[in-house]
Amino acid sequence: MREFKSKDYIDSDSYVKIIKWTETKNEEAHFHDFMEMVYILSGSGVHIVNDKEISLKRGDLLFINYNCIHSFVVNGTLKYVNICFNPKLEGRSRSKELAFSMLYHPDFKELCKLQCISVSFEGEERKEIENLFELMIKEKQYERMLSGNIIESCVNILLGYLTRKFVGAENLEILYYVWDEVKSYIEDNLDKELTLQILSKKFFYNPAYFSRAFKKKFNVTLIEYITKKRMEKAKELIENTIDTLDFIAEKVGYNSTSAFYRAFSRVMGHSVFEYRKNIQKGE
Repeated sequence: MREFKSKDYIDSDSYVKIIKWTETKNEEAHFHDFMEMVYILSGSGVHIVNDKEISLKRGDLLFINYNCIHSFVVNGTLKYVNICFNPKLEGRSRSKELAFSMLYHPDFKELCKLQCISVSFEGEERKEIENLFELMIKEKQYERMLSGNIIESCVNILLGYLTRKFVGAENLEILYYVWDEVKSYIEDNLDKELTLQILSKKFFYNPAYFSRAFKKKFNVTLIEYITKKRMEKAKELIENTIDTLDFIAEKVGYNSTSAFYRAFSRVMGHSVFEYRKNIQKGE
């Protein structure tokens, strides 16, 4: 597997490398010791980051963290801008803190715990984003005085757009396309540990953001939703099997039978013993 190193890939007088590509071939799996942003100008494809498939089209911006194994599959012809940057580089002529101050913002620091982030831009926002890319490409092409500083400032602005789009409460609907997948995963894994941290990591989202978006979509908290699904599954098993209540508790993700009994009573409105007794009576 190929590995790209900052010292070999990013110019010695900069923290940033920017390239505009037109690609018709798939990119094999690789990783690198720098951060990367990919913005789709036209066409479409699928990016695979640590075995997670992410469909991309025009207006999509993908952020990939350090050392993630990734590749992509192209649908026809794909035009995109690739930005590689490493604020950890030493010996550069400019201050990395000044160049990438957004990296120190609390919201972005939280996002950096994730492997990758994908957001979409439309309308005026897309124009603003694409104007930034055009400016960066032009500055890189002509290499005028302060071009490096301008490019780094544009990267910082892009990180701001990315963070605002990803964690802003007004943009919670960008998760709309994964809800079916989230629901299916929960229903298929009721016997396993299902926490906010596990689910947000699996679907590449900041935990606090994922929690808010889930509540907005389903009008209940993630814990309430999972508990209800577990009790529905338990009810089904009680009705259709002769399994013991302890075994059913394990099948719906409870190591503690007392916790299972309490949850069943709270959600269903009567005890699990009463429910099984009524089922046995045929009521």
